[in-house]
Amino acid sequence: MRGILPYLTALTGLMATSPGTATVAVSGDPVLFWNEQLLSVLSGSPLVGGRNIAIVNVAIHDAVNASLGSPNRSWLSTSAGATGDTRAAASVAAHHALVALYSAIATALDVALAASLALIPDGTSKTDGMLTDAAVAAVLANLAADGSSARSAYVPVGGPGH
Repeated sequence: MRGILPYLTALTGLMATSPGTATVAVSGDPVLFWNEQLLSVLSGSPLVGGRNIAIVNVAIHDAVNASLGSPNRSWLSTSAGATGDTRAAASVAAHHALVALYSAIATALDVALAASLALIPDGTSKTDGMLTDAAVAAVLANLAADGSSARSAYVPVGGPGH
């Protein structure tokens, strides 16, 4: 839990900013940059928003973990080795998850991805980092039929405590 606390603190700080206010440059921390992109489009149900935040961040976690050789035991197994660039891994994973969740802004997300990847020198490390998008596919496949979009009516049963 100690390892995730600084990240959650930073994410909480991002959530306090107003949408559309750029506080993290594309050249800054890629996880914070992509979370800012996500937070700028969140609207509607807090349950859906919270779920989407989790989806994007699990995809980023697993892609970066895969690019580092999975030292933190990714939630999902991926096939990438320990040679990938972590910025490329985080950027591609976040982009793919965001496009899957918010296809209406795909063009803007494509521009953000291109800007992020332009910061990385071409080579094997960049290419390997980009290949960790398998983490996103695995995350989305696991969540496709999780029942989160099913509607159910609340029907009270019995008295208190039931």
